[in-house]
Amino acid sequence: LRAFEERGLSMETLFSLMFQEKENIMYERSAGYRIESFTYGEVEKRIKARAASLQKLLADVERGSVIGLSMDNSLSWIECFWAILLCGFRPLLINLRLPQKTVEDALRNCGVQAVISDRRTYFVRTIMSDEIERSDETYTPGAFGTEIIVMTSGTSRHVKLCAYSAK
Repeated sequence: LRAFEERGLSMETLFSLMFQEKENIMYERSAGYRIESFTYGEVEKRIKARAASLQKLLADVERGSVIGLSMDNSLSWIECFWAILLCGFRPLLINLRLPQKTVEDALRNCGVQAVISDRRTYFVRTIMSDEIERSDETYTPGAFGTEIIVMTSGTSRHVKLCAYSAK
C-alpha cells in the first residue's frame, strides 16, 4: 500500500505493482487431466499483446471513451480488462446476469463506444474476444485508462453505474 501511495494512486501504478513479481503464479486452470499455470510475467506479456491488437481495432475511438466488457470470468477476461485500460479506455464491467434490454439501456446511458464480448452481441460495435488476437507487434504505450465502471445488479430494475479510480 505504501508503494502504491508513493508512486501515485493510478490504474497505471496498480498495473505496474501487480505485475512486478514476474515469476509468481497468477492464474491456473484445468486442462483435462493437468493444471495449466500462468505467471504474472506471462500474463503481462499476453495483456500487452492483446493491447497491441485492441489499439488497431479501436483506432477510431477517442481515448477515455467507455468500452464494455461482457465476458465470463477467465484468463481472457483478465487480459481484455487490462488491455482496455492500457489502451487508454475506461472499461465498463457488464453484469452478465441482467436481461439484454437492461444492459443495453445502461450502455446507451453511459455512451459505450464498443463492447468486448465472448458470446453476446450488442447494438453498439461488438468485438468478440477471440478477434483480439495476441499480436506479435509491440504494444505502444499511451495514456493509461483512469477508471473502471461497475454495473450494479439492477435489483430495482434500474442499473446503477459506479466509477472507481485507483484513488
